Amino acid sequence: MSPEAKVAELIDKENRWKTEVIQQNFLKDDAEEILSIPLPRREMEDKVIWHYDKQGRYSVKSGYQVALKLKFSDPPSCSDSRGNNWGVIWKLNIPEKIKIFAWKAAKNILPTAGNLWKRKIIQEAQCKRCGEGMENTWHALISCKAAKKVWQSSALANAFQDMRSSDLLGELMRFQKILSRADIELLVTTLWVIWYARNKFVFESLKLDPNLLLAKAEAVNEAFSRTKAPNLLHGENLQKNKPNGWIPPPQGWMKINVDAATDKESKCSGLGVVIRDNQGKCMAAAIKKSKFTGDVSYVKAEAAEWGLCIAKEAGLKAVILETDSLEVADLINKRKASSAEIVWRVQEIQALKQDFSLFKVKHVSRSCNFCAHSLAKMALGRTHSDVWWGNFPPEILHVL
Repeated sequence: MSPEAKVAELIDKENRWKTEVIQQNFLKDDAEEILSIPLPRREMEDKVIWHYDKQGRYSVKSGYQVALKLKFSDPPSCSDSRGNNWGVIWKLNIPEKIKIFAWKAAKNILPTAGNLWKRKIIQEAQCKRCGEGMENTWHALISCKAAKKVWQSSALANAFQDMRSSDLLGELMRFQKILSRADIELLVTTLWVIWYARNKFVFESLKLDPNLLLAKAEAVNEAFSRTKAPNLLHGENLQKNKPNGWIPPPQGWMKINVDAATDKESKCSGLGVVIRDNQGKCMAAAIKKSKFTGDVSYVKAEAAEWGLCIAKEAGLKAVILETDSLEVADLINKRKASSAEIVWRVQEIQALKQDFSLFKVKHVSRSCNFCAHSLAKMALGRTHSDVWWGNFPPEILHVL
């Protein structure tokens, strides 16, 4: 056997060994996940559930992710380190179409002559406005003679004197450190009106005055700010009127607040339940430690089920169940469907509903569910469950 063949054989053996190690590690992790899958408490028909999807349904995307995990023990890192920097565009207070334009410009996917020529859509890549050089995104918006006339008349002219990079996103990030938010918004809108003027010339042979274009950019931003102001004010009023704390139920009802806290390292979860009347008086409190299956919504549904079990044992008839999990509330109210394991807990809750003459489920914010959340966190440090009726220990009284 030649030296080259021996080297090839050794490389092949090493690759096969690495593949086996990766598969063994994957199967080990997979076995742990399988053992942690919760089971329904009542007898049900068997059905196929894809455990790697939140809704329990197989998709090509989720299958591809599993295949990647099988092939690569460590997920590949993204080569684009700028992924978190797009907020410089998306967080601007300008029309959405201008944000999308700026994103396209930064990604260099505008239909410039250069891009169209590369795709063999047009015959030449030369700029039609100045006739000098290939028209790429940077040329069309910055370095073209027609674009320069706009920038020279702009209040932001000084900012462009030292622009040398063709990386538009990088330049916007640099301007973010030296310009105000309003200036950056005007800058991006000016880029948009320059592109607007470029299209008017290319498709309609119209030459627009640079001063009119700058006035248009300022008018667009000013008009958008005026139209957004009432909405922002309305949103502030809603925030002021929005309840920041627990609200008592109507007379004759009892309110059950439930929540769950998780500890991923110890793979356990804590459940908390608080039952109060229409005067705000706490009738019952409960904590319980449970197993964490890896799905936060599942353990929040488990907390909801346990809270209803306590209410049933107390003989309550009219109850309002509150949870800060929108998914759990929507599933119980049948606003959405799922095939994942959480459905088993929801089915138990649906069965428990029959034991109450009046029953409601509401989604509330964390601030309205503070006591139940505090009890759930307390449950993480316990080894057994406790239910208190009226006679509460000091640490529970402190939470309530």
